[in-house]
Amino acid sequence: LVIGLFLSLSVPASASVRDDIDAALVQLAPVKVMQTGRTYSLTVRGEAFSGTNGDFLSRRGPDEILSSGLSSGCGDHAAAFYGLLRAKGVTDLNYIEAVELSVASLLERFSGHALVAVKDPRTKDWILVAPINNAVVSERWDPAAKVVHTPAGRFWVGYAGRLEDYPVKSPEQLKKSFRRTLRAVPV
Repeated sequence: LVIGLFLSLSVPASASVRDDIDAALVQLAPVKVMQTGRTYSLTVRGEAFSGTNGDFLSRRGPDEILSSGLSSGCGDHAAAFYGLLRAKGVTDLNYIEAVELSVASLLERFSGHALVAVKDPRTKDWILVAPINNAVVSERWDPAAKVVHTPAGRFWVGYAGRLEDYPVKSPEQLKKSFRRTLRAVPV
């Protein structure tokens, strides 16, 4: 009885951070990507805002994304996923912004991807998740890695840190961030 009580007190409420990841991906599944060219009226930072999907890039917080059920793309999916894990008490999280390593990215200078890295407190491994793809990309991601391989392609990491500290708050700032990150990619 004493051993059972000790074990029950030392085990976290969830079986593992992987269970939290899987549960958050299930909660995120109903969120739909906005249709290109269609106008939407949604709440942005507590105020009414109208625009197309591109106008909402990097503007809304996790709660606004989840309550609307609409995403402007991978950045919104990653932010909402991050928020779901944060609400479950997961604290070792990194929001990842990366630019695509492709000719199209070099020409357009606006092709990227957002992911979330979650540290497993038991193994100390970082689990890399592509929420928009509903996929775990790596069970043992190296947070020092600059290149990320996902179902969407190869990407160069421009930002890896807390979502709360992510400096990009608009589509214009996101474009600047992508251009800055592209300049940092070694020739």
